[in-house]
Amino acid sequence: MAKIPEQLIPLARYATACVVAMSASFAGANVDSERQSLPELADAVQQRLLDHYLADQRFADVQITTNTPDARLRLVKCDQPLTITPPHNSAGGRVTSQVACRSATTQWSVYVVSQVQLMAQVVVARVPLLRGQAISQDDVSVVVSDVTRLGQGFYSVADDIVGMEPKRSINPGDQIRAQWLVAPKAIKRGQRVTIIAKSATVAVEASGTALSDGRLGDQIRVRNERSDRVVKGVVSADRVITIAL
Repeated sequence: MAKIPEQLIPLARYATACVVAMSASFAGANVDSERQSLPELADAVQQRLLDHYLADQRFADVQITTNTPDARLRLVKCDQPLTITPPHNSAGGRVTSQVACRSATTQWSVYVVSQVQLMAQVVVARVPLLRGQAISQDDVSVVVSDVTRLGQGFYSVADDIVGMEPKRSINPGDQIRAQWLVAPKAIKRGQRVTIIAKSATVAVEASGTALSDGRLGDQIRVRNERSDRVVKGVVSADRVITIAL
């Protein structure tokens, strides 16, 4: 093997260092190309959430900001489409989505945080609504408002609540929530009602008198006018009591 002249040794060492550095750079680039892009992951989450919320056609506008995971996170690039699981409900605010790679060669899972603002048409009170007062069309209006934290608990159509009764007082401008309302009374105490006693094959009707108020689905006592017996039945419609035989 030929001996390198002493005056050329520094140059040879420099050339060797350059080759090592270049090799390390190529190796690093190769490793980076095999990493999952975190900004792309965040973009995928944002698009999945947008599709999730827009599927609920009540929302007039959806604004989403998704946090890119910490840059120190090192994930192997997934060779299959990512599995993104959005929140199970339609409430907005701070939401967390699970992102997973479930390929034959790579398995990992992370959680990504997003902020979601939801705007929708919502029914609001135009005038003070008192407890037990049947709601009329003139009592309410429909406006576009922030429903980020209301989830499923709001109304978009005024007709859906006309005739219902508040369980509590509602102030003008308040968004009317489902848990604040009850169905109107279908039967009032002392009112004449139809009693339907039925089985799978037979149905018998009789007249009776309600002994208490009742809403749809309530079980109340009623006096059969023909037999003078007091029986219990379920309010199945306006002025109708159903008894199972």
